[in-house]
Amino acid sequence: MYDIHNSVILKEGFPDFESYGISGAGVLFRNSFKKEHYETAKEASKNSGLDIFSVLEVNADKSGDVKIALKNRESVDILMINAKSPRAMRAATESSLVDVISHAFIDQSSAALASKNSVALEINLADILELTGIKRSLLISKIKFNLLLARKYKLDIFMTSGASSKYGLRQPRQMMALAEVLGMSNAEAKRAVMGFPKELVEKNRRKHSGVTVKEGITKNG
Repeated sequence: MYDIHNSVILKEGFPDFESYGISGAGVLFRNSFKKEHYETAKEASKNSGLDIFSVLEVNADKSGDVKIALKNRESVDILMINAKSPRAMRAATESSLVDVISHAFIDQSSAALASKNSVALEINLADILELTGIKRSLLISKIKFNLLLARKYKLDIFMTSGASSKYGLRQPRQMMALAEVLGMSNAEAKRAVMGFPKELVEKNRRKHSGVTVKEGITKNG
């Protein structure tokens, strides 16, 4: 499993990711990418057996924040936008340079744009676990609505641990079980946890290396 959204590496280094069934993990930066910190993490990861990649999550209150975030596109493997307003959400889903809407809450018009521009939606496990009672119920209702939109508009929707420490990491089977509770089929849950995250990382690496894939043919340049 590839866990795109977690804060563990920069805080704690490299705990035993393998015991959680995690073979790839994001090095998460919030609002600004620090290349020197990422290079240090890459060097430290060499003996860990873990495939690491850079992730930038930008909090966007307005459309201008999204435009600023796009300047980092070539610097990071994964660009996530945490849209805080409808205008920011629209700006993020209008751009094919954005990979993911994090903490995904999306409306119908933005879902259509996200589909057109191949912008994926994240379900963040920590968001759910940190809430209780009516607040958790409301969040789950919103996630289920987003799942319906994802099906309608053929959007990729995937799960992350959202872990802030090693204690927040989860095994794939645990995350898949929750995905099914949220309304995913077994096949959808498997892709959301085991399939799409790794595919996204590998696709972006090909783009950054100048390799594109179209209709099953790999081309350089």
